[in-house]
Amino acid sequence: GELARPLQKPHPPLAMAMASPGGSTAELIAERSMIPISANFVPTAFAKAQWESYATKRNELGLKVDPSIWRVCRNVLVTGSQAEADEILADPDGVFSHYFRYLRGVAKMTRFDQSQPIEDLNEQLGVAKALDACVIAGTAEHVIERLIDMADTIGRFGTLVSVGHDWDGTDRWERSIRSLAEDVAPMVGNHVDQL
Repeated sequence: GELARPLQKPHPPLAMAMASPGGSTAELIAERSMIPISANFVPTAFAKAQWESYATKRNELGLKVDPSIWRVCRNVLVTGSQAEADEILADPDGVFSHYFRYLRGVAKMTRFDQSQPIEDLNEQLGVAKALDACVIAGTAEHVIERLIDMADTIGRFGTLVSVGHDWDGTDRWERSIRSLAEDVAPMVGNHVDQL
C-alpha cells in the first residue's frame, strides 16, 4: 500500500503499529526502516511473529536488525493486591472488558442487540480470552513475572509501552505508573538486557 511521505527532510523517525501476526505490515516497516510497534490488543504470539517477519525481511535486504528499536505495547496495571486486579478483570463492564468488547465489536463490524446483557456480549466477542492474552494486571511481583515470561517468549525488545486506560479517578493509574517505573521496569529491564 501507498503511505504518505513526510515533507520534512531529513524526516524524524517514523513508527508504525502492527496488529496482524507478522506478514506484509511487518515487512513494509522493515523495508522502509520504520520503528516497529507491536499493538497492545494482540496476543504475545502475534508480537513474536511480527518481530520474526520484520527481522527476516531486514536480513533479506541486508539491513541491520536492532531489537532495541522495537516497541511492545501491553495493557499493564500494577495494583496493591492480586485481589484488586482480579476484581477489575472480573468486572464485565470494567475498563479492560469495555475496551476489548469495543475493539472486538468494531473489528467484527457486528451489530449488537443493545438490550443484550453485557456478559453475553463479552462471551460472544471472546473478551475473557483477550483479557487473559493482552492484560497484565496485579501486584508488582505478578506483573514482573508476566513481563519476564513475555520477554522469554518474544525475545529482546527495546521499549515496553504501557497503554493508558481511563479510570474513574487518577490515583489508581498514578500508583500503577509509579510502581511500573520504580519496581517493575528495573527488574524487567535487567532480564531483557540478559536475553
